[in-house]
This record gives sequence, structure tokens and C-alpha cells, in this order.
Amino acid sequence: MHKTLAVIFTVFIATALALPAQSLVITAPNGGETLTLGQTFPIAWTVQNSSQKVKLILFQNGNRLGEIAENLSSGQSPYSWPVGTYSGATAPAGSGFTIRVRTMDNALDDYSNGPFTIAAGGVPASPAPPAPPAGLNINQRIIQKKPLNLTAEIVPYAVITSFTVNGQPQPGNTNLEVFRHLGLTCRTSAISKTQPILYRYTLKLENTLNNLRYLVHQGSWTEQSDVTLQFSLNHIITHVYPDNMLDGHQVPLWLFGAITVEVKNATQSETPQRKRIDLKFHL
Repeated sequence: MHKTLAVIFTVFIATALALPAQSLVITAPNGGETLTLGQTFPIAWTVQNSSQKVKLILFQNGNRLGEIAENLSSGQSPYSWPVGTYSGATAPAGSGFTIRVRTMDNALDDYSNGPFTIAAGGVPASPAPPAPPAGLNINQRIIQKKPLNLTAEIVPYAVITSFTVNGQPQPGNTNLEVFRHLGLTCRTSAISKTQPILYRYTLKLENTLNNLRYLVHQGSWTEQSDVTLQFSLNHIITHVYPDNMLDGHQVPLWLFGAITVEVKNATQSETPQRKRIDLKFHL
């Protein structure tokens, strides 16, 4: 009997370890686009090793506006979106919009890398990004606003060459674990023939009660490429759980979120380049 249980357990563990990695990545809109009300835009995503249906959710400045669509087949990308529409309403023209794609069981999700703009009219919608080449590992984002293999002599704008938090880069589709008492040591490298290069760091954390991300910190533009951010527990709680939302609930042990760096130079006319690292933020 004990030998039989041991064999079954061994087979179970071996099967679990052999399961392929799952991923869900939004590829459009992914930040910097200008879309136009009244037009349609193809929201695109890629999925690997999951047959779960997905939903699309519209956010503005980190605040959830509503669902664009749900129960979409994971292979239904791209989805033709009447720009601005969500849950029976239409968002007004403005900036700071992002889209979240999420499986219906909430196991996998991804956000636009950066915000996009919705124009009232007269501005053509940004074209859809090209489809990923066959055989490409979709865990690696292929959408780059600017090439990264340029030298400082020929780059008129700021290009990020590396971004780390506490010495670690973004580890694929997992969340980098950081601890509040140690702070966040952010290091960014960038190149540009135009000086000075300016940097801005933003931290958003997710409220466990409503699954919305709230702005905890957005620094001013600075020439410092390396910064260390320290936050008190009270500062985080009051920003992530506004209006006594936590009343009657225990403070969680950790929160999920992301820290973003934006880079530009003083004369740059293009949208600043961004890189994001997803975090598991231990309180």
C-alpha cells in the first residue's frame, strides 16, 4: 500500500513539473498610441499554453472604468474595439488610458506597458502592431517603440538600455519580490546624444479588495538615473486603501504592483520611453 502511494505521488510530481509555462501578453495598445473616438482599434494579445477565455478591461490613470468585453476565446485576438466604449458607456477623450487582458479565472493577466491617448477626432488611429514571427518566444515582448541597438552618436532621443530594481531585472512573467523595509533601489541606464537625460519613477500597487491599482508614488523628472525609494506602511495603506476602505479588514502581508521608469531628454518631442518591472511588494 505504501509503495503504491509513493509511486502515485512520484508520478503526480513528475507530471506537475512537466506542465508547460503559461503566459498572457497584451501587444496592442501598448503605450504611446493615439486612438480616435468613433473608430475601431484591434486590441491584440498573445497566449501560450492556456485555453481559458479572456476579458478586456479599460483603465484611466490606474482607475478601473469597466469591461470592454469578456468570455473571448484566447485565440480571438485581435478584438475590434469601438474606441472608448466599455460596459455600456463611452470614455471621453483624454490621456492616461491602459487596457488589462485577463483570463476569466484570473490566473493570468497583463497591462499595456504604458498609457495611450483617446482623441476626440481628426487624429487617425495608430496602426496595429505586426504579428509575432513564427516560432518567437512570446514571453519576450517584441513591440519596441525605438530600436535599442543604437549608439549615442546617432540617437536624438533617450533610449533605455537597462532597468533593475534591487539589482534584479524583470524576470519573465513572474513578479520580482521586494520588501518595504529594504526599499526600492532603481537603477537605469540610457543613451542619448542630447543631454541631459531625465528620469521619472512611478510605483502603483493593487488594492486586494477591488483589484484596482493605485498610484503610490510618482517622482518629478530628475537627472538622477539611480534612486532609492522608501515608504512607510501608513503611506502605502492610505494610498492603496483610500477613504478608510480597509476598515474592518486586516492589512495584507503583500501587494502586487509595478514600478515604471520613464526616460527622455529636455528637448525630446517623442513620447518618453518606458520600462516596467512587476512586483510582489511585501509590507
